[in-house]
Amino acid sequence: MKILKQLLNNAALLLITLTLASSAHAKVHGRMSNPETKKRDYCIQIETEDLSVRSKRCRPLRVADGMLADNDTYFLLDTDALYIRQDGTAPPTADQPWAGFDIDNAGDVSLNSISAANGSIVINESGADKDTRIEGVGEVNALFIKGSNGFVGIGSNAPEGILHVGSNSINPNFLSGTDDTILSGGLFARTYILGSANAAFGLIDSGAAADAKLFEFFNNNGLVNLASLNDNGFFRHQNIITMELLTGDVGIGTAGAVSILDVNGAIGLAIVTVTGDTTLDATHSTVVVDTNGEDITITLPTTASAYNSTDGIGRIYNVVSHYDNTSDVIVDGDGAETINGGENFPLEAAEEILTVQSTGTEWIVK
Repeated sequence: MKILKQLLNNAALLLITLTLASSAHAKVHGRMSNPETKKRDYCIQIETEDLSVRSKRCRPLRVADGMLADNDTYFLLDTDALYIRQDGTAPPTADQPWAGFDIDNAGDVSLNSISAANGSIVINESGADKDTRIEGVGEVNALFIKGSNGFVGIGSNAPEGILHVGSNSINPNFLSGTDDTILSGGLFARTYILGSANAAFGLIDSGAAADAKLFEFFNNNGLVNLASLNDNGFFRHQNIITMELLTGDVGIGTAGAVSILDVNGAIGLAIVTVTGDTTLDATHSTVVVDTNGEDITITLPTTASAYNSTDGIGRIYNVVSHYDNTSDVIVDGDGAETINGGENFPLEAAEEILTVQSTGTEWIVK
């Protein structure tokens, strides 16, 4: 640090060096004071053929207190740049370029102390459109700051949001363009939040109505809970959805589910009224048939399309006849598929209800 201070104090010498360095065979020698002895016994020599710091007319340049410079420390003065390298290799070549200001050491590089008059360190204080990048082992973009917008990338040199972790891009239609945080990854990419108890993940909509801005997921001793919070931070609704991690049981409105699904409260199902022939699909649940004096056929979908063969789960339909006994409602399977072994199932009375469920090969009446 003392030698660097001396370099600054000898700015005139450096300016002369930069000027004369353009000459093909220029040699510049200069002296400056030894910070230890106060004697002018140090020198800088710059040659176009050999850019090393060497001792010819004076003692070697000291690079640290009590240590003498060796022959593997190089200084290169170029247009608007100072390059320093100490790694035991020759001066820079085409395949070994140097950055605008480059300190390269084969071992560790340590900054024991950095101080500033205002107590802070500022990089790119002028706000120029210049990128900042830090490399790590196996990762050239361990930390990247994009100069044009200040976006920060970790593992990415093209961050698409204020923070972008990972190198994968995202559909721009999903981005607001200003305050997005992006976590991207490849196959089996994971994001974890580690906490000792009640680790939580929450989302806040600052523009929502009072007491309707925040919800969070939290893990409380193996029970995952979705809850909403008031603006004062206290729970408004707990147990909106819960899941026991050991069993996989899910609860709605309850924290004590003992079945695949426990619902604490009323359940709403889709209901629709039809007045003509209708083929049911996955959007139907309860179908009210209003014949209005006309015969109507309700056709069920294929049993296979209404059956989860992985876990053995069959879809259920409710068909309600709503007519004046002068017309017929016929519930029919798809093609040759049967209902309780028969080709179809007629509803013979007004307000009669038929409930059927798919087995994967036929429809059964419940």
